Amino acid sequence: MKNKRLLILFLITIAVIITAGIISRLRAPQSNIEKVLLFPNLDNQINNISRISIKDNSNTIELLNKDNKWKVKNLDNYPADFNKVRTSVINLSLFRVVDEKTDNPDLYSRLGVEDPSGKNSSSLQITLFDKTDRQIASVIIGEKRQSSGSKPGLYVRIPDQKQALLVEGTLDISANGVDWIKRELMHIPSEVVKNVSIHYPGGRVFEINKESKDQSDFDIKGESGDIPAASKIIINRMAKGLEELRADGVKAANNFTFPEDSITTTLTTFNGMTVTAKLVQQDGHSFAHFSFSAVPGVPAEMNVNNQAAEGNTGTMMTQDLIKQLSALSDWVYQIPDFQYEALTSDPESIKNLLKTIESKG
Repeated sequence: MKNKRLLILFLITIAVIITAGIISRLRAPQSNIEKVLLFPNLDNQINNISRISIKDNSNTIELLNKDNKWKVKNLDNYPADFNKVRTSVINLSLFRVVDEKTDNPDLYSRLGVEDPSGKNSSSLQITLFDKTDRQIASVIIGEKRQSSGSKPGLYVRIPDQKQALLVEGTLDISANGVDWIKRELMHIPSEVVKNVSIHYPGGRVFEINKESKDQSDFDIKGESGDIPAASKIIINRMAKGLEELRADGVKAANNFTFPEDSITTTLTTFNGMTVTAKLVQQDGHSFAHFSFSAVPGVPAEMNVNNQAAEGNTGTMMTQDLIKQLSALSDWVYQIPDFQYEALTSDPESIKNLLKTIESKG
């Protein structure tokens, strides 16, 4: 009987110990699950990357590292924005796996991790290659995790693997080549423009000018009389065509042919710079080629406001600014339609404007 009581007491003691252990573990703070890197070796191979491919359901673009300079192959090897490329690769190397998601292909579209070549696919696939064109890393990028209380995350899937994953991290990429370049081309404020001359097909020329920076409105060269207020808006707009000019597309100049009916517009600044723009509309888009030169007789030491290709502000010697902007002359840019219209104006509007001035006179 005594042995039986001891056995019961022993079992009760064991039960209490086990229960206490369970309660203790439940109350103890939970340690974070280790989040392993999606690509553990990528950070050591960043400097070896020589090609990046990005594709969606309609486009594939390639970024190439040539002579330590990144280019967009699909844009005639136009210079890529190095900071954009660098940031994207670093962010990719920091992806950490948070959780495993579905491995059912029928559910991929809910996370946006389906094959990007699919007709209705919303995913993007980015693939990195080294200098021997060996694949370093490849991943399909899906939807962002929608959670206000968590760190930024994305749903991803390694190509040829069924398992979709949730990773911690961010990645802002696109299969549109223009999104990989510095789109800011130049900023020439209308306040510094002295003269605008538009040469139309057939030899007709329309020209406006100011005698000084302090003059509020442009005059029509060769015309006298007061200009109606509504017409002044049209005229003054012609000097705004190069303000905060951005590229919507780009082609190598030697791969683009301007037709005979192109328009040539020349802007001259009070600071001694001439910008010549050759302009045309093709296939529903507006294109322009720019060249730059110094105005003879204007002191080269004059300073100008600099908000050019790098988007910097401040002052720069006129000759230095011309040298910097001259790099744009190797290219033909697709520009916004409203700036094309400012640089070319409407011949019919000009005719009506001149008739109005003549009738006033």
